[in-house]
Amino acid sequence: MLTPPSNDISVLAAQVTFDISGTLPSISIENNSEGTGLANMTWWFVVTSPSGTPIHTGSETQPDITGDWATHSLNDSWPRPFNSIEWSGAPYKLILYAKDGAGNIYSNTYTASICRPVGNTQMSKNPYGVGDVILQTKCEQARLYFQNTTDVSYKGMDGEMVTSTLRVIYPVDETNNIPDPFTISNFSVALVPISYSSDNYQFVSEQIYEYEVSDDVFVRVLYRLRKTFPVYCNIDLLPLVCEFTKLIDEVENGNCRDAASANRKLMLINSKMSLVFTGMLQPLAGGDAVPKLIQEIEEIGGFACNCCAAPSGIIPTTASIIDGYSFTVNNIGGDVDGEFVVTGSNIQLNVWDKSYVFNIGASTLSQTDAFSVTPTDSTYNKTYSLNVDLAELASDLATTIAASGTLLNQWKALLGIGGGASITVDGGCIFQSTSTCNYDFTFSNIPASTTYALLTSITIGTTPQTISYAFNQTNLSGLQSYLNGLGYGSFTVTDLGGNQVMASSLTNPNNITSITYKISSTTYAADLSRDCTGYTAITLDEFAANIVNYLCGMDDSNILTSQGYQICYIDGMGTVQTATMDAGVSLQSFISALTLNGCQTIQYIKSLGKVDCEGIKQAFPSNTSLSITATDFALGTKGNGVCSRVSYLDVFNYMVTAAKTNATSRNLFCELVTSCGGGLLCEPFTYLEAIVTPYDNTCTEAVGIEYTLS
Repeated sequence: MLTPPSNDISVLAAQVTFDISGTLPSISIENNSEGTGLANMTWWFVVTSPSGTPIHTGSETQPDITGDWATHSLNDSWPRPFNSIEWSGAPYKLILYAKDGAGNIYSNTYTASICRPVGNTQMSKNPYGVGDVILQTKCEQARLYFQNTTDVSYKGMDGEMVTSTLRVIYPVDETNNIPDPFTISNFSVALVPISYSSDNYQFVSEQIYEYEVSDDVFVRVLYRLRKTFPVYCNIDLLPLVCEFTKLIDEVENGNCRDAASANRKLMLINSKMSLVFTGMLQPLAGGDAVPKLIQEIEEIGGFACNCCAAPSGIIPTTASIIDGYSFTVNNIGGDVDGEFVVTGSNIQLNVWDKSYVFNIGASTLSQTDAFSVTPTDSTYNKTYSLNVDLAELASDLATTIAASGTLLNQWKALLGIGGGASITVDGGCIFQSTSTCNYDFTFSNIPASTTYALLTSITIGTTPQTISYAFNQTNLSGLQSYLNGLGYGSFTVTDLGGNQVMASSLTNPNNITSITYKISSTTYAADLSRDCTGYTAITLDEFAANIVNYLCGMDDSNILTSQGYQICYIDGMGTVQTATMDAGVSLQSFISALTLNGCQTIQYIKSLGKVDCEGIKQAFPSNTSLSITATDFALGTKGNGVCSRVSYLDVFNYMVTAAKTNATSRNLFCELVTSCGGGLLCEPFTYLEAIVTPYDNTCTEAVGIEYTLS
């Protein structure tokens, strides 16, 4: 792996596999490079054999790849001396070159020493290793038993299996047909069916293994074994054994005229008989010599039996006997069943089950669409779910009942309409119908300290109860104790942060509809969240009576504002103030706040005293003075600055405002009018007219202030 200092490629790396398992050797390369600009790269390869012979020659001017890539194969001609390959003294070498968009060239070298695999010698005409198997003929089972025993060790490494196959080729049978070959993958052990004898069976065993000979460099090797072998399952050796047994008896009983000759025959026949049995059982251990050995035994012993006259010894295959085991399909319950089907040498087990469909009947669907079926598949199960649209079902039932007089009467009788039948309904704010409820009351704008919020009422059903407790964020435990002492359930008080406090009550049997509180002069209603756990059944008559009683007893305490309102008033200092009334406040509380603030305005106006010239004089005492510079006020000069409309009003307003705190001249206003002329008199008197009723046209009496000119 190389880490180039390039903007296009940060890691130059590949996985290289030298593959000598095919008909022609090849090289495969997997790109493991990394970088954000691989699309800007060009790539080429240079490969040489151990003798330095070029296998592939790429170059900068003729690159193998342009841009990004994943895998690439090199199938060039390798040196193939005597149909094999060059075996390593020196290693095979592959150099990977990469050129980035800036023209920089980087390279990595990969080497592999490729040695002869197991079984390959100087006489071999290919680069493959030699496989090995154990082959046994099992005539009583009509099977050939194969076991893979190939030594796949390579340079001390076990490697990983890529593929392993066994292919058995059948010879021409007695009808001059050649059955399809038997092939099995991932071959380790196999039982191959046979049905006739022949000396021309063949098999090919192939295993491909891959070995990591160095970092990111692999060699792939093929191990192959190909053999022709006989199958003699129709040879009956009993006649031969019978003759041989006679000879043994003659020797043992001394009935032989030439004992030495008989012993010699026994010795020869024993050795050859062992070879016959071995060859029939293991064809690869000299099985092709069995017919000749039988003929030699007959000649040595002078036997007259016909050893090849017996019928075939192969047991025909059936659907239930496999390798000596019996397979039977037994249905012991449920709907699963099956059978064995034999097709040539293949035995198939066919299994079937019944499929069930659950749906809504057509007659039902014609009446309502409230029902539907949804199938859900999992690995081994299919679930059918019946769905019911309760709203649609109720609507369809109502339509059906309304269309039938008989059903309508039955329904009325069932519900006791006009009588005392019970119903279960949430009485809400009108009447108590719940067994218990969970309440969350959230108080907002609660002061942190110093100032307080004041509880004012808690409403049970429709009846407000007066309560009083001052609290802020410092005495919430006291608030909790106070609420618990009211007798309206158990409460837990929690500081939510952000000037919010929550009072919660679980499984409360009381019908609490609101809690109100005040901060300064503003009344608030706590936000209410209610979750009721059960309802008490009442009759229809009780239901109607509750509604009537609620309406008859409704007053301004039962009606809540639907939005927030602002009330403007004048406080004791003469400043305009605004009080906010949040939504959800009772009309009673809203009117009380409106009246209270209006009264405060009236009280302030009353505090001003008599509203006439004399009152205004008292409002502007004469023991103050106002100094006006000659620049601001040029006395006796008409139209000189101060007599302009804007300046005139500015001076007038200044005089009135400053007269409360500064020494003023009582004659200032009259001389101002005289100096500037009566044309400007209307505006200041219009200004005063709003507070002076009636007013005196005499300037001194109207204003009652003096001035001094500086």
